[in-house]
Amino acid sequence: MAGAASILAWNVARTIGADTVGVLAQAGHTQLGGWYLSNSDTTSCALKVYDKATAPLSSDTPKLTIQLPAQSAANALMDDGIHFSLGLGYRVSAGIADSDTVTVGSQSVVVNLLYR
Repeated sequence: MAGAASILAWNVARTIGADTVGVLAQAGHTQLGGWYLSNSDTTSCALKVYDKATAPLSSDTPKLTIQLPAQSAANALMDDGIHFSLGLGYRVSAGIADSDTVTVGSQSVVVNLLYR
């Protein structure tokens, strides 16, 4: 478990109202060190995290999928993080399937990814 002071060593990729449009947080070797996610919608959603040098598409396969139940939040902070060799990309959809393109409620999902 990482200490509170170690959060200063990470960059933040922040999206309010995250949806199925892919976001590239950083190209190249990247460590994902943690996240704070929230879902205020009445249905669950899934954050899909990709090892890619370009913004991810629904046809890509995520390296990590985090399901967020309705009206909930999830957080994690790691000392070393999860390694991504090509880059760090992400997108959110209502369904858990890798290729899901169903959007979530407007402004209902907040994504904060800690990376370096």
